[in-house]
Amino acid sequence: MAKSEGFQNDMCVTTHTSARALVLLGHEGKLSTKELNTHLSCSYSTTRRRLLRLAELGMVTRQKEGRNHIWELSNSGDTIAEGPPDEEEFVEVITEVVAELAARVESECDTPVFSDDVVGWLEDRSLPEEVSRPEYAYRIAVYRRLLRSLLYQLHRPEYKGYLSPLTLDSAWRTQFAEALQATSDSGFETTAVDEIISPVPTWVDRVLFALHRPIKSYNDPATGLAEIYESLVSQNARRDLGQFATPKYIGQFLASWVVKSPEDTVLDPGIGAGQLASQVLKQKIRMGATEPIADITGVDIDETAVSMAAVTLKLVDGEGSAELSHTDFIEYTPRSFANDSYQTTTVDGVIANPPYSRHQAVEDEQKERFNSIIAAESGYELSSRTPLYGYFLAHATQFLDQGGRLAAIVPSKFLDTEFGRDLKRFLLQEFRIRGVIQLEDEIDVFNGIKIRPALLLLEKGNPGEETTTSILSLKQWPSKIDATELLETDSDKIPEVEESTTLSQHLLSPTERWTHYLEESDTLDQEAMTAFEEIADINRGIATGNNDYFCLTASEVSELGLSTEYLVPIIRSAHGLRLLDLKYNDWKQWLDNDRPVWLLYCYSDRDIVEKDEIEDENIVKYLNRGEEGETTDGYLVSKRNPWYRVEKQTPAPILAKYMNRTGFLFIRNHAELRCLNNLHTITPKNDYTETQIQALLAYLNSRVVNKHLSKYSMDYQGLQKVEINQLNDVPVINPLDLDDDTIQTLSKWYKRLRQVRRRKLDDEQILDEIHQVLEPILLWGDEP
Repeated sequence: MAKSEGFQNDMCVTTHTSARALVLLGHEGKLSTKELNTHLSCSYSTTRRRLLRLAELGMVTRQKEGRNHIWELSNSGDTIAEGPPDEEEFVEVITEVVAELAARVESECDTPVFSDDVVGWLEDRSLPEEVSRPEYAYRIAVYRRLLRSLLYQLHRPEYKGYLSPLTLDSAWRTQFAEALQATSDSGFETTAVDEIISPVPTWVDRVLFALHRPIKSYNDPATGLAEIYESLVSQNARRDLGQFATPKYIGQFLASWVVKSPEDTVLDPGIGAGQLASQVLKQKIRMGATEPIADITGVDIDETAVSMAAVTLKLVDGEGSAELSHTDFIEYTPRSFANDSYQTTTVDGVIANPPYSRHQAVEDEQKERFNSIIAAESGYELSSRTPLYGYFLAHATQFLDQGGRLAAIVPSKFLDTEFGRDLKRFLLQEFRIRGVIQLEDEIDVFNGIKIRPALLLLEKGNPGEETTTSILSLKQWPSKIDATELLETDSDKIPEVEESTTLSQHLLSPTERWTHYLEESDTLDQEAMTAFEEIADINRGIATGNNDYFCLTASEVSELGLSTEYLVPIIRSAHGLRLLDLKYNDWKQWLDNDRPVWLLYCYSDRDIVEKDEIEDENIVKYLNRGEEGETTDGYLVSKRNPWYRVEKQTPAPILAKYMNRTGFLFIRNHAELRCLNNLHTITPKNDYTETQIQALLAYLNSRVVNKHLSKYSMDYQGLQKVEINQLNDVPVINPLDLDDDTIQTLSKWYKRLRQVRRRKLDDEQILDEIHQVLEPILLWGDEP
């Protein structure tokens, strides 16, 4: 029996009992239950139960010697699992084993000194500073060795005459190279990080062999392998690479759109662990395809993703190989533009979860290269703010046959943002846009990652007058429904559909917000309304040019000894503000909380006070400090005379919060505060009574106005913004045209609305009441 003195417990990086048991058995060969229990931080009964479960999964075997059970690792393929592991168990065990093996291999190197190739490979990962480079590199190297060894075992039955058995004593590195040559499967390719564990201790490979069985028996290998990889890779690194694994149900849905016949060839331009491509295989098999794996072309910039995809596709379909390439997809060239080794014929379908990298994460030089490629092959130029997924969609189009289908999951932001205009224009001209499906926040697609995705269902070809586009939103994922069925079924019969509309594609404009078609069908009939500018003056707030200098807290005023003669109360920031009225006590609370609530405001009556006329010495000292520092260097400040003359402003009765994430706000300014340019000021032209102002505020804060503003607002990194000219054009009610009963009713509901906002209570019922009051007043038009 093996002795376990050589295994150092204090080096363990995992406390996972099953994972530690596997590593122990790999290191020691054979151990009894009692011997294993001495190394594991759990009871004897727990140790035994975990070992029995590992035996069920085909990872260990046991034999009885006297009263003892002796355990050892199974070899790859020499045992049969009694049942597939559940997802949590599968991911946790393999992740912890890989982490433990990586730590042990790393510990055998006194101080890891990586080659320039490995250092360059690490730099390309965009790892956060807090991530240990050696730990990361060794984990990925071990995981890749696991994947390639399993891929070898999956290919060997087809190539027994070419591929020798993979054993603990054989030269794995050489055998992987031979397998690459024999099979042309890019999953075998070697990358820089693979070299840091070559050679590797024999006992490590013994553990890797034992992990083959649960991967083979797992019923959703793409999801499992992706989650293991995500557990080894930091979320920040994956975000910069734009990597987020696609859930199985999304893959099934997209595949149901892309595959029209069992002979279809399909491209996955960011194949990842192979979730989308594996669903394409399953769809083709259901249609009668016999060897569909050869119909798959997959590309990924991440070599580990290519290896995961290769394993996944072999597990789904068996014999043969997909055409997989480890390269930047934008550099992957269709035949008609071929100038390197990457060539392909056009395909019948494209299925994609392209990288979600923001445009800021793409280097300027890389953007220029992408733009030149897209412009050369398509004739379209995309905005420099286009995210990486926009380039992917435009480039993938070049591979698609006329009439071919494209299905993709992408962030829905492009539907509304300015940078999405070029992409929408491209889609409108190149495709028949059959479906745009927005997934609401209730559908957590990417496990807590704050991205609201949209599904695109497209057909390549010129849209005719008869081409219709369905735009809909889902609040829950509908079970057992394919893409075509969802588009063709009356949405009223699908309870998971939140909103939907179908319209002729030629009515869609690339400059409009496409999500406004998901809003309720009631829209304002502008002929029956008054433009806002007809009843009010709307202006922006004060632009100081240097808020940090001109806006002061109570403690700063006290420390500097400034007189309030030259200070006026302000609302410095509207961030997080949900109140519908501002009172003196609100300002006083900000004052007591030492927030910036004073504005340097050197006016006497109507005129600016010159510095030599200011009698307060401390104010003069503060102005001198501004001149001596960098305050006067700013553009706006330097253009004023004198430089400290901020705009003169009379406190407005109504303030408008025009940048928001949760809805526009119109606020009664009882505190008579001045504001900065993060708010607009609204001053009625008529001498309205307070009740009439409250009625107007009920309307301005209603769903009607919010919906209208949302349609015409611009999106800035998740913030909706309405400019003054857009606000001037908003159709509004004129309180002077309303009867007294309506004025009183709207005033009542406004007062209740401001109360629930102050108490942070649900306001939906009150908004419903306001909507009912407005309905007979307004003339409703049909959705255009």
